Amino acid sequence: PRGSLVLTSSGRLRNRARVALPPPMSQSQGVLITCDIPTKQYILFLNEEHKFLIRDLDDTHLFIDASAVKLVQEEIKRFTEENVYTAPDEKA
Repeated sequence: PRGSLVLTSSGRLRNRARVALPPPMSQSQGVLITCDIPTKQYILFLNEEHKFLIRDLDDTHLFIDASAVKLVQEEIKRFTEENVYTAPDEKA
């Protein structure tokens, strides 16, 4: 584990408590997706079958394999068309 350094008021660097750092993320070509929580849950559901998730970052961000972007876009579009109600146009 690596230690962290602290700059003191005298201008010196001193070691602070040692902390375990997570392993560095390997380089991956991917795409950062920002979405609402329900959409993220649907993308995670899609990932169970297609295995494209590189990293789940937080509640609204995912990092996915770049080759899966078109698949995710198409599946979200299909899901939205099937599950979102659109009121018919009313003519006055």
